[in-house]
Amino acid sequence: MRSILFFLSFFSLTCISYAKVVLPAYFTDNMVLQQNTKVTFHGKAALGKTLKVTTGWNNEVYVTPVNKDGYWTLSVPTPAAGGPYTLTFTDGKKLQLKNVMVGEVWFCSGQSNMEMPVAGWGKVMNYEQEIAEANYPSIRLFQVKKNTSVTPLSDVEATMGGWQECSSATIPEFSSLAYFYARSLWKELNVPVGVIDCTWGGTPAEAWTSYETLKQVLGFHEELAKMEQLDFDPVRMEKAYNQERSEWQSLFSKEDKGMEEDKPCWIAPDLSEEQWQDMCLPGYWERNGLKNFDGVVWFRRSLEIPAEWIGKPLKLNLGMIDDEDITYFNGVEIARGAGYMTPR
Repeated sequence: MRSILFFLSFFSLTCISYAKVVLPAYFTDNMVLQQNTKVTFHGKAALGKTLKVTTGWNNEVYVTPVNKDGYWTLSVPTPAAGGPYTLTFTDGKKLQLKNVMVGEVWFCSGQSNMEMPVAGWGKVMNYEQEIAEANYPSIRLFQVKKNTSVTPLSDVEATMGGWQECSSATIPEFSSLAYFYARSLWKELNVPVGVIDCTWGGTPAEAWTSYETLKQVLGFHEELAKMEQLDFDPVRMEKAYNQERSEWQSLFSKEDKGMEEDKPCWIAPDLSEEQWQDMCLPGYWERNGLKNFDGVVWFRRSLEIPAEWIGKPLKLNLGMIDDEDITYFNGVEIARGAGYMTPR
Protein backbone atom coordinates (compact mmCIF):
# COMPACT_ATOMS: atom_id res chain seq x y z
CA MET A 1 0.00 0.00 0.00
CA ARG A 2 2.88 2.39 0.77
CA SER A 3 4.37 1.89 -2.66
CA ILE A 4 1.01 2.58 -4.31
CA LEU A 5 0.51 5.78 -2.31
CA PHE A 6 4.04 6.89 -3.13
CA PHE A 7 3.43 6.28 -6.84
CA LEU A 8 0.18 8.26 -6.80
CA SER A 9 1.79 11.15 -4.95
CA PHE A 10 4.70 11.18 -7.35
CA PHE A 11 2.37 11.07 -10.34
CA SER A 12 0.36 14.02 -8.97
CA LEU A 13 3.47 16.11 -8.39
CA THR A 14 4.70 15.28 -11.87
CA CYS A 15 1.47 16.62 -13.38
CA ILE A 16 1.68 19.84 -11.40
CA SER A 17 5.35 20.43 -12.23
CA TYR A 18 4.60 20.49 -15.93
CA ALA A 19 1.18 22.14 -15.84
CA LYS A 20 0.29 24.56 -18.58
CA VAL A 21 -0.41 28.21 -17.81
CA VAL A 22 -4.10 28.68 -17.01
CA LEU A 23 -5.82 32.07 -17.35
CA PRO A 24 -9.27 33.21 -16.16
CA ALA A 25 -12.09 33.06 -18.73
CA TYR A 26 -11.91 36.80 -19.42
CA PHE A 27 -8.35 36.63 -20.79
CA THR A 28 -8.77 35.08 -24.24
CA ASP A 29 -8.05 35.60 -27.91
CA ASN A 30 -9.81 38.67 -29.38
CA MET A 31 -9.92 40.56 -26.06
CA VAL A 32 -9.50 44.30 -25.60
CA LEU A 33 -7.19 45.75 -22.93
CA GLN A 34 -7.67 49.24 -21.52
CA GLN A 35 -5.21 51.66 -23.09
CA ASN A 36 -2.63 53.82 -21.24
CA THR A 37 -2.89 52.04 -17.91
CA LYS A 38 -1.68 48.94 -16.06
CA VAL A 39 -3.50 45.65 -16.59
CA THR A 40 -3.16 43.00 -13.89
CA PHE A 41 -2.90 39.50 -15.31
CA HIS A 42 -3.24 36.50 -13.02
CA GLY A 43 -3.69 32.77 -13.24
CA LYS A 44 -2.16 29.39 -12.46
CA ALA A 45 1.15 27.86 -13.52
CA ALA A 46 3.64 25.18 -12.53
CA LEU A 47 4.88 25.21 -8.93
CA GLY A 48 8.39 26.53 -8.47
CA LYS A 49 8.47 28.08 -11.93
CA THR A 50 8.84 31.65 -13.11
CA LEU A 51 6.00 33.10 -15.15
CA LYS A 52 6.95 35.29 -18.10
CA VAL A 53 4.67 37.54 -20.14
CA THR A 54 5.83 38.96 -23.47
CA THR A 55 3.75 41.85 -24.84
CA GLY A 56 3.39 42.09 -28.60
CA TRP A 57 3.24 45.90 -28.76
CA ASN A 58 6.84 46.35 -27.56
CA ASN A 59 8.23 42.79 -27.13
CA GLU A 60 9.02 43.53 -23.48
CA VAL A 61 9.27 40.56 -21.10
CA TYR A 62 7.69 40.80 -17.63
CA VAL A 63 8.55 38.23 -14.97
CA THR A 64 6.96 37.07 -11.70
CA PRO A 65 7.38 33.96 -9.49
CA VAL A 66 4.65 31.35 -9.14
CA ASN A 67 3.70 31.02 -5.46
CA LYS A 68 3.51 27.80 -3.43
CA ASP A 69 -0.16 27.34 -4.37
CA GLY A 70 0.50 27.59 -8.09
CA TYR A 71 -0.87 31.14 -8.50
CA TRP A 72 0.78 34.22 -9.96
CA THR A 73 -0.13 37.85 -10.61
CA LEU A 74 1.60 40.46 -12.75
CA SER A 75 0.86 44.08 -13.70
CA VAL A 76 1.75 45.10 -17.25
CA PRO A 77 1.63 48.66 -18.68
CA THR A 78 -0.46 49.10 -21.83
CA PRO A 79 0.21 51.53 -24.72
CA ALA A 80 -2.14 53.84 -26.59
CA ALA A 81 -4.90 52.20 -28.62
CA GLY A 82 -3.86 49.82 -31.36
CA GLY A 83 -3.53 46.21 -32.41
CA PRO A 84 -3.94 43.42 -33.15
CA TYR A 85 -1.20 42.07 -30.87
CA THR A 86 -0.08 38.74 -29.47
CA LEU A 87 0.47 38.07 -25.76
CA THR A 88 2.71 35.19 -24.78
CA PHE A 89 2.62 33.52 -21.34
CA THR A 90 5.12 30.84 -20.41
CA ASP A 91 6.28 28.86 -17.40
CA GLY A 92 8.30 26.58 -19.65
CA LYS A 93 5.22 25.78 -21.69
CA LYS A 94 3.90 28.52 -23.93
CA LEU A 95 0.36 29.91 -24.08
CA GLN A 96 -0.43 32.60 -26.67
CA LEU A 97 -3.39 34.95 -26.93
CA LYS A 98 -3.90 36.27 -30.44
CA ASN A 99 -5.78 39.12 -32.07
CA VAL A 100 -5.60 41.18 -28.86
CA MET A 101 -6.54 44.86 -29.15
CA VAL A 102 -5.79 47.85 -26.92
CA GLY A 103 -8.44 50.56 -26.59
CA GLU A 104 -11.47 51.31 -24.41
CA VAL A 105 -13.10 48.67 -22.18
CA TRP A 106 -16.54 49.13 -20.58
CA PHE A 107 -18.33 46.93 -18.05
CA CYS A 108 -22.08 46.88 -18.77
CA SER A 109 -24.21 45.54 -15.94
CA GLY A 110 -27.80 45.80 -14.74
CA GLN A 111 -31.29 44.39 -15.03
CA SER A 112 -33.52 43.72 -18.03
CA ASN A 113 -33.14 47.18 -19.58
CA MET A 114 -29.39 46.54 -19.85
CA GLU A 115 -29.79 42.83 -20.62
CA MET A 116 -32.32 43.25 -23.47
CA PRO A 117 -30.68 41.57 -26.48
CA VAL A 118 -30.64 42.89 -30.02
CA ALA A 119 -32.82 39.96 -31.13
CA GLY A 120 -33.98 37.22 -28.73
CA TRP A 121 -36.71 38.47 -26.41
CA GLY A 122 -35.65 42.08 -26.97
CA LYS A 123 -36.09 42.54 -30.72
CA VAL A 124 -34.99 46.17 -30.97
CA MET A 125 -36.28 48.39 -33.77
CA ASN A 126 -35.10 47.09 -37.15
CA TYR A 127 -33.22 44.30 -35.36
CA GLU A 128 -32.90 42.16 -38.50
CA GLN A 129 -31.21 44.99 -40.37
CA GLU A 130 -29.04 45.83 -37.34
CA ILE A 131 -27.84 42.23 -37.17
CA ALA A 132 -27.15 42.05 -40.88
CA GLU A 133 -25.03 45.24 -40.74
CA ALA A 134 -23.11 44.33 -37.56
CA ASN A 135 -19.64 43.97 -39.03
CA TYR A 136 -17.27 45.74 -36.63
CA PRO A 137 -14.11 43.66 -36.02
CA SER A 138 -12.63 46.45 -33.86
CA ILE A 139 -15.52 46.05 -31.41
CA ARG A 140 -15.15 43.03 -29.14
CA LEU A 141 -17.85 41.37 -27.03
CA PHE A 142 -17.67 39.36 -23.82
CA GLN A 143 -20.83 37.97 -22.23
CA VAL A 144 -20.80 36.57 -18.70
CA LYS A 145 -22.86 33.41 -18.17
CA LYS A 146 -25.51 33.73 -15.45
CA ASN A 147 -24.44 32.08 -12.22
CA THR A 148 -25.04 32.49 -8.48
CA SER A 149 -22.81 31.97 -5.49
CA VAL A 150 -22.92 32.89 -1.80
CA THR A 151 -19.16 33.49 -1.82
CA PRO A 152 -16.93 35.36 -4.30
CA LEU A 153 -15.79 33.22 -7.24
CA SER A 154 -12.27 33.32 -8.65
CA ASP A 155 -13.46 33.05 -12.24
CA VAL A 156 -16.50 33.41 -14.49
CA GLU A 157 -17.95 31.48 -17.42
CA ALA A 158 -18.46 33.04 -20.83
CA THR A 159 -21.47 32.30 -23.02
CA MET A 160 -19.52 32.58 -26.28
CA GLY A 161 -16.32 30.88 -25.24
CA GLY A 162 -14.56 34.15 -24.44
CA TRP A 163 -14.08 37.43 -26.29
CA GLN A 164 -15.50 37.56 -29.81
CA GLU A 165 -15.37 40.03 -32.66
CA CYS A 166 -18.61 41.92 -33.24
CA SER A 167 -20.46 40.35 -36.16
CA SER A 168 -23.89 39.24 -37.30
CA ALA A 169 -23.22 35.91 -35.59
CA THR A 170 -22.29 37.34 -32.18
CA ILE A 171 -24.72 40.21 -31.45
CA PRO A 172 -28.24 38.68 -31.67
CA GLU A 173 -28.25 37.58 -28.00
CA PHE A 174 -25.90 40.32 -26.77
CA SER A 175 -26.99 43.37 -24.78
CA SER A 176 -28.40 45.85 -27.30
CA LEU A 177 -27.52 48.81 -25.08
CA ALA A 178 -23.91 47.63 -24.72
CA TYR A 179 -23.64 46.99 -28.47
CA PHE A 180 -25.06 50.35 -29.57
CA TYR A 181 -22.94 52.17 -27.00
CA ALA A 182 -19.78 50.40 -28.22
CA ARG A 183 -20.63 51.20 -31.83
CA SER A 184 -21.21 54.87 -31.04
CA LEU A 185 -17.96 55.08 -29.05
CA TRP A 186 -15.98 53.38 -31.81
CA LYS A 187 -17.33 55.79 -34.43
CA GLU A 188 -16.48 58.79 -32.24
CA LEU A 189 -13.02 57.74 -30.98
CA ASN A 190 -11.90 55.44 -33.82
CA VAL A 191 -10.21 53.06 -31.34
CA PRO A 192 -10.94 49.41 -30.48
CA VAL A 193 -13.79 49.05 -27.98
CA GLY A 194 -14.52 46.11 -25.70
CA VAL A 195 -17.84 45.71 -23.86
CA ILE A 196 -18.58 43.18 -21.12
CA ASP A 197 -22.22 42.11 -20.87
CA CYS A 198 -22.80 41.08 -17.24
CA THR A 199 -26.57 41.39 -16.83
CA TRP A 200 -29.53 39.60 -15.25
CA GLY A 201 -33.07 40.92 -15.61
CA GLY A 202 -35.10 41.32 -12.43
CA THR A 203 -32.18 40.92 -10.04
CA PRO A 204 -32.22 43.27 -7.03
CA ALA A 205 -29.19 45.34 -6.08
CA GLU A 206 -28.78 43.19 -2.96
CA ALA A 207 -27.95 40.17 -5.15
CA TRP A 208 -24.89 42.03 -6.45
CA THR A 209 -23.79 43.25 -3.01
CA SER A 210 -21.32 41.60 -0.65
CA TYR A 211 -22.39 40.09 2.64
CA GLU A 212 -20.11 42.48 4.55
CA THR A 213 -21.80 45.50 2.94
CA LEU A 214 -25.35 44.22 3.45
CA LYS A 215 -24.64 43.78 7.16
CA GLN A 216 -24.52 47.57 7.39
CA VAL A 217 -27.92 48.05 5.71
CA LEU A 218 -31.07 48.19 7.83
CA GLY A 219 -33.66 45.56 7.03
CA PHE A 220 -31.31 42.71 6.15
CA HIS A 221 -30.15 41.62 9.59
CA GLU A 222 -32.73 38.82 9.89
CA GLU A 223 -31.99 37.29 6.48
CA LEU A 224 -28.23 37.52 6.98
CA ALA A 225 -28.55 35.90 10.42
CA LYS A 226 -30.37 32.97 8.77
CA MET A 227 -27.53 32.60 6.27
CA GLU A 228 -25.00 32.53 9.09
CA GLN A 229 -27.03 29.90 10.96
CA LEU A 230 -27.01 27.73 7.83
CA ASP A 231 -23.22 28.22 7.56
CA PHE A 232 -23.70 29.62 4.02
CA ASP A 233 -24.29 26.05 2.79
CA PRO A 234 -25.98 26.40 -0.66
CA VAL A 235 -27.94 23.15 -0.28
CA ARG A 236 -29.29 24.03 3.18
CA MET A 237 -30.02 27.60 2.08
CA GLU A 238 -32.00 26.46 -0.97
CA LYS A 239 -33.98 24.01 1.16
CA ALA A 240 -34.83 26.75 3.66
CA TYR A 241 -35.79 29.12 0.84
CA ASN A 242 -38.08 26.57 -0.78
CA GLN A 243 -39.77 25.94 2.56
CA GLU A 244 -40.34 29.66 3.12
CA ARG A 245 -41.68 30.01 -0.43
CA SER A 246 -44.06 27.10 0.08
CA GLU A 247 -45.37 28.67 3.29
CA TRP A 248 -45.77 32.04 1.53
CA GLN A 249 -47.67 30.46 -1.36
CA SER A 250 -49.97 28.70 1.11
CA LEU A 251 -50.82 32.05 2.72
CA PHE A 252 -51.27 33.59 -0.71
CA SER A 253 -53.80 30.94 -1.71
CA LYS A 254 -55.92 31.78 1.33
CA GLU A 255 -56.29 35.36 0.04
CA ASP A 256 -57.11 34.22 -3.50
CA LYS A 257 -60.89 34.30 -3.96
CA GLY A 258 -60.55 31.92 -6.88
CA MET A 259 -59.36 29.18 -4.51
CA GLU A 260 -61.29 27.25 -1.88
CA GLU A 261 -59.38 24.89 0.37
CA ASP A 262 -56.42 25.03 -2.03
CA LYS A 263 -58.64 24.00 -4.95
CA PRO A 264 -59.61 26.26 -7.90
CA CYS A 265 -63.30 27.26 -7.81
CA TRP A 266 -63.48 29.55 -10.85
CA ILE A 267 -62.65 27.02 -13.56
CA ALA A 268 -66.06 25.48 -14.27
CA PRO A 269 -67.18 26.07 -17.90
CA ASP A 270 -70.68 27.12 -16.76
CA LEU A 271 -69.47 29.69 -14.20
CA SER A 272 -71.33 33.00 -14.45
CA GLU A 273 -69.19 35.81 -15.90
CA GLU A 274 -71.63 38.67 -15.14
CA GLN A 275 -69.37 40.20 -12.46
CA TRP A 276 -66.18 39.79 -14.46
CA GLN A 277 -64.53 42.83 -16.06
CA ASP A 278 -62.91 43.05 -19.48
CA MET A 279 -59.19 43.61 -20.10
CA CYS A 280 -57.35 44.04 -23.38
CA LEU A 281 -54.49 41.56 -23.67
CA PRO A 282 -51.62 41.15 -24.26
CA GLY A 283 -50.45 44.13 -22.25
CA TYR A 284 -49.36 45.37 -18.84
CA TRP A 285 -51.93 45.13 -16.04
CA GLU A 286 -50.84 48.55 -14.80
CA ARG A 287 -51.86 50.12 -18.11
CA ASN A 288 -55.08 48.15 -18.47
CA GLY A 289 -56.99 48.95 -15.31
CA LEU A 290 -54.95 47.50 -12.44
CA LYS A 291 -52.66 50.37 -11.51
CA ASN A 292 -50.06 49.58 -8.82
CA PHE A 293 -51.33 46.00 -8.51
CA ASP A 294 -49.21 42.94 -7.73
CA GLY A 295 -50.96 39.65 -7.11
CA VAL A 296 -53.15 37.04 -8.80
CA VAL A 297 -55.60 37.77 -11.60
CA TRP A 298 -58.02 35.25 -13.11
CA PHE A 299 -58.89 35.49 -16.81
CA ARG A 300 -61.60 33.63 -18.73
CA ARG A 301 -62.06 33.40 -22.46
CA SER A 302 -64.85 31.50 -24.19
CA LEU A 303 -64.44 30.30 -27.75
CA GLU A 304 -66.15 28.07 -30.27
CA ILE A 305 -64.33 25.00 -31.59
CA PRO A 306 -65.31 24.16 -35.21
CA ALA A 307 -67.00 20.78 -35.58
CA GLU A 308 -64.43 19.69 -38.18
CA TRP A 309 -61.70 19.95 -35.50
CA ILE A 310 -63.19 17.08 -33.49
CA GLY A 311 -60.59 14.42 -32.76
CA LYS A 312 -57.66 16.65 -33.73
CA PRO A 313 -54.97 17.97 -31.35
CA LEU A 314 -55.20 21.65 -30.32
CA LYS A 315 -52.36 23.99 -29.44
CA LEU A 316 -52.91 27.04 -27.24
CA ASN A 317 -50.26 29.77 -27.58
CA LEU A 318 -50.33 32.43 -24.82
CA GLY A 319 -47.04 34.07 -25.76
CA MET A 320 -45.03 35.22 -22.72
CA ILE A 321 -46.39 35.82 -19.22
CA ASP A 322 -44.75 37.71 -16.37
CA ASP A 323 -44.21 35.82 -14.09
CA GLU A 324 -46.23 32.65 -13.35
CA ASP A 325 -49.44 31.09 -14.66
CA ILE A 326 -51.74 28.08 -14.50
CA THR A 327 -54.01 27.38 -17.47
CA TYR A 328 -57.28 25.45 -17.37
CA PHE A 329 -59.35 24.21 -20.33
CA ASN A 330 -62.99 23.34 -19.62
CA GLY A 331 -62.17 22.99 -15.93
CA VAL A 332 -59.07 20.84 -16.37
CA GLU A 333 -55.54 22.08 -15.73
CA ILE A 334 -53.56 21.68 -18.96
CA ALA A 335 -50.36 23.67 -18.28
CA ARG A 336 -48.43 25.91 -15.92
CA GLY A 337 -45.34 28.01 -16.45
CA ALA A 338 -42.85 30.38 -14.82
CA GLY A 339 -40.40 33.01 -15.98
CA TYR A 340 -41.07 36.11 -18.04
CA MET A 341 -38.85 34.89 -20.90
CA THR A 342 -40.48 31.47 -21.24
CA PRO A 343 -43.00 31.13 -24.11
CA ARG A 344 -46.31 29.56 -23.11
